Amino acid sequence: MGEHSNQRGSGVVAFLLVLVIVGVIGFTGWYVWHSKQATDSTVQQTNAAAQSTAADAKKAETGMKDASVVELRKYSTSPAELQAAILNYTKSAAPDCVMDGKIVDADKKVYDQDVQYSGSGSAITGIGCDGSSATLFVKRTAGQWEMVEKTQLGFSCDTLKTNKVPAKLLTLQGGDAQCSDGSGLTAYKD
Repeated sequence: MGEHSNQRGSGVVAFLLVLVIVGVIGFTGWYVWHSKQATDSTVQQTNAAAQSTAADAKKAETGMKDASVVELRKYSTSPAELQAAILNYTKSAAPDCVMDGKIVDADKKVYDQDVQYSGSGSAITGIGCDGSSATLFVKRTAGQWEMVEKTQLGFSCDTLKTNKVPAKLLTLQGGDAQCSDGSGLTAYKD
């Protein structure tokens, strides 16, 4: 009878040993699967972050969110290169409107003027302490903004077409897109 109970005990030990081996194999399989999932997720997140960073760098480099964007924004939220071009032109065209490196109004108060901005590389803003002259700036291939025309009546149709200014840029503060063809104002279409 003593031998029989030893055999029963060895059967339980064998069962527990098989159970432990199956558990270790199952855990190892789960661990490998879980590690692969975590690695795949990390790779996807890294790729997404890299793509986002590259897109952000391109936007920062060009100072544009999207070439199709046409919006009314403030001087302070415009690309730094455009701000510099506006400030430099204001210094030369209306020096009384610049004080301590900032654009000021007729009362010598710093103000954040409106800028009609196009992500395709054109912008319109008022120049002068009262903003009475509309001024068109365009971004050249070298990335620098340049003043191309100033007007109180309407930009030249030729200038707008040559610089591929979107018609929507002329309508941001209301009204129709118009330009001067030499004999008067006419509808402008890009």
